[in-house]
Amino acid sequence: MTDALGSPRLKVPASVRRGEVFTVKSILAHPMESGLRKDEHGLLIPRRIVRQVTVSLDGQELMRADWNPGISANPYWEFALKADHGGLLVMEWHDDDGSLYRAEVAVTVVP
Repeated sequence: MTDALGSPRLKVPASVRRGEVFTVKSILAHPMESGLRKDEHGLLIPRRIVRQVTVSLDGQELMRADWNPGISANPYWEFALKADHGGLLVMEWHDDDGSLYRAEVAVTVVP
């Protein structure tokens, strides 16, 4: 899903060697509103927090992270993976309000 917040982005190297550790970089345009701030009229800005992030390769979940309101707006997340085979890497961000943001990129593994 994408909305006025923009599309999530996911980046991996063009190819990696089998068993090589590589870096995955991601960013999501998202306000991460805690529900505690007020707008210019003194009204509370509704809470909007990404609560969970999942990463999978070819349908197999590799990791799941539970986030909290302490995560900054427009969260950037970088992590390392090691793949024995190529496939579709999918990252999903699950928002408090029910929104789902998804990015996918092909991982090419060479011998």
